[in-house]
Amino acid sequence: MKLKHIHLAAFAALAFVGSAPAETKITYSFYTATSDTDTSWVRPEGTTSVKAMNFGSGAPMTSFGGVNWLTTNADLGQSANTASPISMKFSTSGEAYASNYGNYYSEDRSGILNTGSWCRIQGVDIDCTLVLSGFTVGQEYLVQFVLADTRVDAEGRMVAINGYSDNIAGQDSPEYAFAYPDGQFLVVTARFTPAPGDTAFSFRPLIAIDKELQLNALQVLTVP
Repeated sequence: MKLKHIHLAAFAALAFVGSAPAETKITYSFYTATSDTDTSWVRPEGTTSVKAMNFGSGAPMTSFGGVNWLTTNADLGQSANTASPISMKFSTSGEAYASNYGNYYSEDRSGILNTGSWCRIQGVDIDCTLVLSGFTVGQEYLVQFVLADTRVDAEGRMVAINGYSDNIAGQDSPEYAFAYPDGQFLVVTARFTPAPGDTAFSFRPLIAIDKELQLNALQVLTVP
């Protein structure tokens, strides 16, 4: 009887490929909202909002597009929402440019855009990283980054969402325009399914020229 021989090198190669760890892969998309009454982006694809935060100081809790947006002081950067397993922290200084300068957003229509948080990282030792944790492995998520700048002289400013933590390092979005004096604003969506072991992620919404980070609001949604 002939014995069937298995080539050990080939077997080792197959074993190596089969044991490669899964990675969390991010795909980005963007939407330019036409005005402060545009809520079409808030609940895409039948998703469920599990976390919504308005970054800024002094703004009240605001309902927008059927979602309650919690607020946090820019100096605290920590959500007080205990109902969601998702937690977030964005250590920042100051307020982002929005209606404070352009007067296009009204409190009763879209308070989530009235203020935001920003900080400079060029030459200043400030940790501006957005940290999100509490994700469920295998669940598909959308993370929406909302940015606005209505100053007339700021038109054309660009921003990119940088994957910053080790598990998504280098997975950056393209650059998008987010400054519109006519009241438009930008929503960048990161879509991903956490791989085993990946329950926390860090991002940086980095403005291209100024080396500053800005964030007006952020929402985390689960995809059915």
